[in-house]
Amino acid sequence: MHFVDCESSAETLHFLLPHPNLESSRIERYSGSTVPNWTMSLDNLRFLTLCDWNECEALPLGRLPSLKIPNLWSMKGVKKVGVEFLGIEKETSSASSCITLFPKLKTLELWYMEAWEEWKGVEEWKEEDSHITVMPCLSSLEIHFCSRLKTLSDFLRKTPLRTLDIMYCSSLARGCRKGSGNEWPKISHIPNIRVHPKYFDFDDDGEGIVEAEDAVELPERPSTSGERVKA
Repeated sequence: MHFVDCESSAETLHFLLPHPNLESSRIERYSGSTVPNWTMSLDNLRFLTLCDWNECEALPLGRLPSLKIPNLWSMKGVKKVGVEFLGIEKETSSASSCITLFPKLKTLELWYMEAWEEWKGVEEWKEEDSHITVMPCLSSLEIHFCSRLKTLSDFLRKTPLRTLDIMYCSSLARGCRKGSGNEWPKISHIPNIRVHPKYFDFDDDGEGIVEAEDAVELPERPSTSGERVKA
């Protein structure tokens, strides 16, 4: 299911009734302030792309049981990603029952979210006996062109991430410096990390250049010709 230019039909989109077995959806240039109300009923949805959403501030996607690859691009209204993204209410975090959020998610792409400043999880994630499990299958995370984002969520340290790719996120790049960055403890378990640009980055206002000497880069891997190439 693919919707393009939804600016003039945002209200109509809310009243659609997609097939309950829908597995893939892409919605572009959507002007609504909330996610279409049928989205959370798509239990078989595996692939989701949301692109050029200007007004929507909350993305409650964590309860989609089959979602594997969500691509969120140019979500200009999103300033904070927190418990609403995980699909839980604040009071749920103190519940006694076990909860698994994004149970099948493998790859997460977050691109061009220019207003995004905070990424928070749940407080209980720091506790060893937490009843909340977040993204237990996550293997790849890409964060590109999110210049205002400064921190990563604490729950990432307990995910099975294999690859982390951060591009043109000046504030976050400084926090991810190997061994010394404030965010390093959250990502030090990830075997393949790339922070680009490696040596130089623009400051928060897009002016001047600051060094990012300790940025991490993906390791070299052997090519079929025997030469070593970048991963």
